[in-house]
Amino acid sequence: MATKLREISQNELQEILKQHQRWVESAYKEGERADLSGADLSGADLSLEADLSYANLFEANLFKAKLSDADLTGANLTGTNLTGANLMRADLSGADFSNAKLSDTDLTGADFSNANLTGADLFEANLTGANLFEANLEKSDIYGVNFTRARLQRTNLLFAKSVNSTGDGPPVWKEAYLEGAIMDGYTYKTIPNDLKEKYKDTLVISNVIESEQDPNSIIRSIEFPPEHHAAGMTILQNFGKLLRDKYPDQDVGVTIKQEGLKVTMVITSPEGQKEEIEEYLDRYGLVVKGDLSPEEFVTDPIQVLELKSQLRIAKVQLEEKQALLQYTEKQHEQRITTLEDQLKLMQTLVSEGVSSQREIMNRFFSLLESQQGAGQTLKEELQKKPTEKGERQVKQTVAEMQTTNPDLHSQIGEFVMNTVASAGANAPGWISFLAKLF
Repeated sequence: MATKLREISQNELQEILKQHQRWVESAYKEGERADLSGADLSGADLSLEADLSYANLFEANLFKAKLSDADLTGANLTGTNLTGANLMRADLSGADFSNAKLSDTDLTGADFSNANLTGADLFEANLTGANLFEANLEKSDIYGVNFTRARLQRTNLLFAKSVNSTGDGPPVWKEAYLEGAIMDGYTYKTIPNDLKEKYKDTLVISNVIESEQDPNSIIRSIEFPPEHHAAGMTILQNFGKLLRDKYPDQDVGVTIKQEGLKVTMVITSPEGQKEEIEEYLDRYGLVVKGDLSPEEFVTDPIQVLELKSQLRIAKVQLEEKQALLQYTEKQHEQRITTLEDQLKLMQTLVSEGVSSQREIMNRFFSLLESQQGAGQTLKEELQKKPTEKGERQVKQTVAEMQTTNPDLHSQIGEFVMNTVASAGANAPGWISFLAKLF
């Protein structure tokens, strides 16, 4: 039985928005974050209302709501019904739209950069001119979506439902920007030939069935810190191109999946060649780390130039992201202070192997063993099975530690970001959770 929606009066809504505005303007020290989860806001006009950034709209009903030019940065819209709503030019960057209903929604010019639309229903939505840079649309429904002039650079479209059973209703891709977009073969077939030709060297295409159990698969997962994500993706995507160039006549599939800060690359190798491709991947890691020159890795002069160019692009992306984070995050300089440090860490994340979960936790507990107070409390919490209550306690403990024991806080941050992140899919659940707190 469907959950009954929460009725909210206009006066109550105004008070919630007023308190949320105070919460935002005071840097979360005063007022209160808007909790409109499960609220019935169908037809509401919020286009000129208070800033709704980071508001909780989980499973709310915003059917045909007016949200043009609204600020929903980082908001929780999981499972929210936005069918027929107007979100023209809305700022939706970093928002969570997983499993949301966005069919027949006007999203013209909206900013979805880094947003999560996993499993979202976008049937016949209008995304003309929208910004979907590094957005995650994995397993979303994109039948009939209008992507005209939309920015889809490094957008994850893996396993998106792009055509129905009769082949009708493919998306409209006219003049779309698809550099570095990630998609499977089904979606690729709906791309116009002129765009296929234009982006043939940057599109990441996978014809692999959604399975990581194939014995011929090679899987590498990396949990990138935010400042390394774009540069890391550039380097991984470049490996996919090099691999296809190396085996042009063989069935080599490369899938790159994004889940938050985690990036997973799955390579399906022809039978009997898994070991050879693994060695090629390991050597690529040495190039990234600087222990092997591009000339020693590939012999084709054009490939050498392209590889050097991609590594330079990754460095520029890292530099730009560092500048942005230094402007927006007060703690950034405590974590990594120079571009050289950033580059070295990103290179290590890409090139290091995968550690076992037991080894990771043993090393981490050794760090906390001699500590009292917040350190001991954190260790006790991390020895339990992750729960919502436990996550809140860990967040509180880490926040307190920053004031009461900044040295330990710094050591934990360094451990999590430098060592654990490289474990990717093998990282224990608690460690992946901690990575998001530093």
